[in-house]
Amino acid sequence: EVPPLVALSLIYDKPNNLEEARFSLPFAVGTMLASGQLGIENLTNEALVNRRIQMEMSKVEMRRIDSLQDTKAPECARITLLTDDDRELTGYLGEPMGMPSNPMSDDQIYDKFLRCTAVGGMFSDQSTTLLKHLATIELASSALIAL
Repeated sequence: EVPPLVALSLIYDKPNNLEEARFSLPFAVGTMLASGQLGIENLTNEALVNRRIQMEMSKVEMRRIDSLQDTKAPECARITLLTDDDRELTGYLGEPMGMPSNPMSDDQIYDKFLRCTAVGGMFSDQSTTLLKHLATIELASSALIAL
């Protein structure tokens, strides 16, 4: 269950390409259920046709619930899992990780940066060096920044 803003963003129930997969709640949840994680490295053409991910996606239903609209949590979500033994497990997240009131830790940001650069084709040592420079950019002289 999602508020209108989220429903307007996550418009693809059955994504046909990677661009659509980026805006698909079933793809995101299906990937997490099938592989135990969701990250940039999971956004691949192989994942789009993966039978296990497809099977898990078919179990996901997104519902727009206007009453969830909240100016303090415009990107909230309430999830209900129905288990094989007929239990219902429900959870609510007001603000996703990365929002100002739910920030990522430095370690999480660094890990995300390194995963993104790896997917982009950058070698690990280059990424690590760049990350070290970015982490200390405030200390750089204005002459270095101008370069």
